[in-house]
Amino acid sequence: MMNLFGHRHKIAILFAIYTLAEIVLVLVYPGNTVVSDWLMVMAPVVAILVFGLMMKKLPGEHRLFWFLLMLGIFGELLAQSIWVYYDKVLHSPTPDLSEADIFWILQSIAFIAALIVRSKQTIYGLRYSLDMAIILVGTFSISWKYLIQPIVASSGDLATIIVDLIYPLSDITILLLNFLLIYNRRTTFVTSVNRFLTLGFLVYVVGDTIYLLLGDLAGYEVDNLLNPFWLAATFLLTLACIYSDQPASAEAVSEGETGHISKGKMWLPYTVLGSLVVLLLFEAGLNDSIVSGIVVSVLLISLRQITVMVENSRLLNELKHALEKSEYLASHDGLTCLLNRRTFEEKLAAYMQGFHRPGQRMALMFFDLDGFKQVNDTHGHDVGDALLRTIAARMQRLQREDMLQARLGGDEFVVLLPCSGADQEVHHYAQTMITAITEPVTMNGICLLPRTSIGIAIYPDHAQTPDNLMKLSDIAMYRSKEKGSNLYTIYE
Repeated sequence: MMNLFGHRHKIAILFAIYTLAEIVLVLVYPGNTVVSDWLMVMAPVVAILVFGLMMKKLPGEHRLFWFLLMLGIFGELLAQSIWVYYDKVLHSPTPDLSEADIFWILQSIAFIAALIVRSKQTIYGLRYSLDMAIILVGTFSISWKYLIQPIVASSGDLATIIVDLIYPLSDITILLLNFLLIYNRRTTFVTSVNRFLTLGFLVYVVGDTIYLLLGDLAGYEVDNLLNPFWLAATFLLTLACIYSDQPASAEAVSEGETGHISKGKMWLPYTVLGSLVVLLLFEAGLNDSIVSGIVVSVLLISLRQITVMVENSRLLNELKHALEKSEYLASHDGLTCLLNRRTFEEKLAAYMQGFHRPGQRMALMFFDLDGFKQVNDTHGHDVGDALLRTIAARMQRLQREDMLQARLGGDEFVVLLPCSGADQEVHHYAQTMITAITEPVTMNGICLLPRTSIGIAIYPDHAQTPDNLMKLSDIAMYRSKEKGSNLYTIYE
């Protein structure tokens, strides 16, 4: 089976080329509908195949959401196939109301169902609910004025009015549900997935809106010109599925992303409100002083509120950074930036408590620098501190993700190394550590030759508690010192 996870960027480029080819085709060869029609049919076929492959690898709780999106794209496939059938087989224009409308409506329903499934566990506060109310009222008011009323006025029979109204109403629902998920503080998808989903739904709604305004209301022939919108929407939703293999808990949202999302949330309701008051100003005219005063006052109040929110956001970020710095200083050694004794002992106890995998062991390496007191006495504590920082940096170069490293105090260091059943890994790492530590150090014109002795105790072979494991590794270190410098000893 094709490993789609490992080829995300290549697939994104292929989708972009595919969409670009359709754009060039409809702009340069607008009369060549054969190739364009087949591109429009094949795009959802490709998307459905990709969805099918991806859904086998995705977590079970997400499959319903992606299945509903795939069902919506399947509706696009059936609708486009009907258009091709009318054009190429029956050689007649597609009626204003046809079977294709049924499947496009089902596509919108599937998209709405998917968004409802995704947002069913979302929790909102009062402020978020009020923001959504502003967006809902503003979006519906603008849509009623410029989309729904013109459709009702221009349509003839009741069936045409109902079908024509379903499109803008479903589009409004998709937009609002998607904005609802942007406000969600407990998203289950990584940032890239959220962005592809948002762009996909937005492009889909923009294409629908242009078709309604220019095609249904103004009477222009815009079918082929809008094909790139349907292609882009299909491919963006497919890319969201391809990038969805990582749960949100595995991706820590960076500070920059958090700030970006917060600013988007901050501006969105006021943008909708601003659009409403500007439209009110144009409708009432500049000569109405009351309306003009209301518009200016609303805009100023909105600007003031945004200013307060920006300042609050800045203060919260500063508080967050201060707390993070405080936590870091409390858990790390100030000189070497390794874990300090208290934090290491807490993590060691936690590791041992949760370490129940058969055949797995942990080696605790305890070491110090032989003759370190002489370095301090001869060259001063500044040189001694610099040497400790150098040793810590060399340790960090050898650190693995599952490893703990700490400075216990003075020149004493420890390394906790999870290892397999054999001792070969422990021997190899201990020798690598000795080689790294004992490399010559030159500072302030002084050449130092660090020496070390390492003692090793293994859990659960030698000890069952953190205190005993530390004690036995310390004993093993002093046995190394009795043999000479730059040696390691496993406790016996």
